[in-house]
Amino acid sequence: NPWVTGSFDGWSGWGLELTHDAIERYYGSIDLMPGEYDYKFTCGGWTVQEEVPAECGFDNGQGAFNRRVVVEDGDAPIHLPYTSWGGCPLPPPDAVVTFWLDAEGVPCDGNPYVAGTFNGWNAADIEMTYDEYYNEYWAEVVLAPGSYEYKFVCLDWSNQEDVPAECNDGNGDEYSNRLVVVEEGEMYVDTEVTSWGGCPLPPEPDLIRVEFELDAESVSCSDGNPYVTGTFDGWSGWGLELMLDWEGESYYGSIDLAPGVYDYKYVCGGWSDQEDVPADCGADNGLGGYNRQIDVSYEDLDCEYDEASYEEWCWYEVGEEAWGECPPPDFCDVFDCVNKLHAIVLVDTSQYDFATMEVRMTGPWWNWDPNGGPVATWQEFWNPEDAEDLGVGGFFHVQFDPIPTEGMQYLWVINGETELSQLLASDDLSCIPYTDY
Repeated sequence: NPWVTGSFDGWSGWGLELTHDAIERYYGSIDLMPGEYDYKFTCGGWTVQEEVPAECGFDNGQGAFNRRVVVEDGDAPIHLPYTSWGGCPLPPPDAVVTFWLDAEGVPCDGNPYVAGTFNGWNAADIEMTYDEYYNEYWAEVVLAPGSYEYKFVCLDWSNQEDVPAECNDGNGDEYSNRLVVVEEGEMYVDTEVTSWGGCPLPPEPDLIRVEFELDAESVSCSDGNPYVTGTFDGWSGWGLELMLDWEGESYYGSIDLAPGVYDYKYVCGGWSDQEDVPADCGADNGLGGYNRQIDVSYEDLDCEYDEASYEEWCWYEVGEEAWGECPPPDFCDVFDCVNKLHAIVLVDTSQYDFATMEVRMTGPWWNWDPNGGPVATWQEFWNPEDAEDLGVGGFFHVQFDPIPTEGMQYLWVINGETELSQLLASDDLSCIPYTDY
């Protein structure tokens, strides 16, 4: 086979080996970082190389020409134009269309055939080949751009499938056939795998990585690690084993699931013990108890982008939970974050006397009057971990209704004194927007 070599592999002569298809063409693909790459076709190890014509080549500075491709960040897969050895790009060729048929339920005495408008409905012309690994039949046909009706049949029309109306050609005539469309410029077309007389199954959804975290303190599994079990594993009691982190504080684990709603709970292996999920955060299981429940969807993912590999990694995070307890509510579970705007200021409870403290907000809406803005209410953290992580006991909170329609400048006021003097005394003024006040 020929090879593609170029600046992407240091002109080694062995960059990418091309594969021979059914109609005298070679093809191949490679992953490249964004950039500009020169390349040409060779026989492995530079035993023979093509001479790229000047009219479609780029001067290599050595009296000859190379081909070139430019890869930009965010590009979809790049399909280089069909070309010949030592030649410039050719007009798009006909496409190789591969027909696929599930072998289960095929009534033919031998291999089935494909018949259609592309071969005059000849039921003895295109015999399909059995693929034992996938338990499917396939056949390749070279077709020019256009629309083609077809169906799967047994030899010489000894039997034929009845194509359901919901996936037939849709032309409304007395015949119910399948339809394949070859677009201009397409080189390879694969029909969806279908059953005899059936419609193609919907594609399998992309799985989502679901991450669990369980507080180790209250776990009662004395003989091993806890497990997550639920509807995703048929409540086997062994669905996902969680592993203790190196600090001994939490159990972690992840599993790949299709989008959907899943009931689950934490158990000791094989149901030797299980948590009692509180009704306040549980879903009624119809057996006098409650399960935990998650709705795994593409809309609720956390994602990170890897600039080195140009790949994005996404996952669904359940959040830390405790054996037999409800998780602490989020801010927006307690307050209306959809219809209201909120402002908070964290306060170290060890440094202030709350009996004599009044916290307000002021700004241009109140002519910067220290006593003109709304009074903030004190809210202790409902999640002890917040107090531990932030080093404070709670926060003062102001809720706006209606929500301001413009950006609002403001300062906090404690016992009649604004925070401006303390802010200006800091070496870091990055959090203070410049104003005229």
